[in-house]
Amino acid sequence: MQKSLFLFLALTLILGSCSKKSTVPTATTSSTATKAPALATAGDANKKVSDAKAIDVMKKYIAAIGGKEKLMGIKTMMTKMTGSTSMGEINITNYVKDGKSAMKTEMGGTTVMEQVFDGTAIQVSGMGGKQTITDAATIKAAKKQANLFEELDQLLSDKVVKKYMGMEDLNGKQVHKIMVIDEDKKESTQYFDVVTNLLSRTISPVDAMGSTSKQTMDFDDYKDVNGVMFPHMVKMSGGAIPFPLEMKITSMMMNSDLPDQLFKISNQIDDIKTPNLNFNSNESTTLGKSVIQLIRKDGVYILPDCKINGLLVKDFIFDSGASNVSISKTEASFMLKQGYITVDDFTGKENYEIANGEISEGLKINFREINISGIILKNVEGSVVLSNNAPLLLGMTALAKLGLKFNPTNGTLSK
Repeated sequence: MQKSLFLFLALTLILGSCSKKSTVPTATTSSTATKAPALATAGDANKKVSDAKAIDVMKKYIAAIGGKEKLMGIKTMMTKMTGSTSMGEINITNYVKDGKSAMKTEMGGTTVMEQVFDGTAIQVSGMGGKQTITDAATIKAAKKQANLFEELDQLLSDKVVKKYMGMEDLNGKQVHKIMVIDEDKKESTQYFDVVTNLLSRTISPVDAMGSTSKQTMDFDDYKDVNGVMFPHMVKMSGGAIPFPLEMKITSMMMNSDLPDQLFKISNQIDDIKTPNLNFNSNESTTLGKSVIQLIRKDGVYILPDCKINGLLVKDFIFDSGASNVSISKTEASFMLKQGYITVDDFTGKENYEIANGEISEGLKINFREINISGIILKNVEGSVVLSNNAPLLLGMTALAKLGLKFNPTNGTLSK
């Protein structure tokens, strides 16, 4: 699942000082639970034997999301997610490899924090400076959170006790309630949907900066990403988060070639910006499997987190009927004035057929870089339609170069 510790640390440091900490009401399960015979109780935390029912529920969950072998074959992962706060949109990119993590947090298009866990220490760098975290409890928790599939590790570990607590109603659905006691006797609770076997909620203790708090995470909108089911909507509340926060996953990559330097603690924040935080042309051909979730808006699909020559572009429409990339005269004029394109990028004139069948004159242009949710394409031939109201379109030619295919059933682009 997603790494709650790193989200917790980032959001605490970014948001905690900007809002008054308030008591956050979390959704509760129904008090009319369906009891099963011989259920565990909280007093069972000291017993070091897992029960068969809990193990069976967790095994069904692992099978539902792809199976043990499939999960163990995933060695690296990149996740991009976005959410809205009172201070604006927040975007988080998280990388995991070999028990190490790196994370980049942006707000309003500006990087406000970068965080690296190298396996022994955590360094957090931001506009207010940097700090290194080395206390044993936090590092131990970070190692657990840097595992790609924590529930699989819990299932396979003899040191982790799993207890079945019965069935309850959670947001109108029946769920199995499992108590998990780790080797430090810290208890967390997991709720699995009775019908789908998918994980619906976790309530876990989070250790950070010498204190412990409870954090609730609700998981929804599961989607298949290269044979593994991942929740694409995560709702967080409790702990040090001053208000409920909903994060939507916009893209994922698995088994891509993440460079080791990404996970090395640096003395300068800029040194942490490795190619996988700021991709270069060589890596555009070596990226692992990826899925980009398009946004449905007003009957069309919008590309999330899209940049042209470094400029963040909103309402960039994916058009399966278009052949190349096109922008309007308005966008071209702005980009030219701001230095995102130059006169040398224009390569000639050409006539184009627009959506209503009319022929419109345009300019041929070379876009030096198009970045779609971290996937980079260099030197893309496109056009400037000489109309102020022409939409921004991404066609199939650019996607074909990336090896991406459009799935109209779930609105995704994938390899």
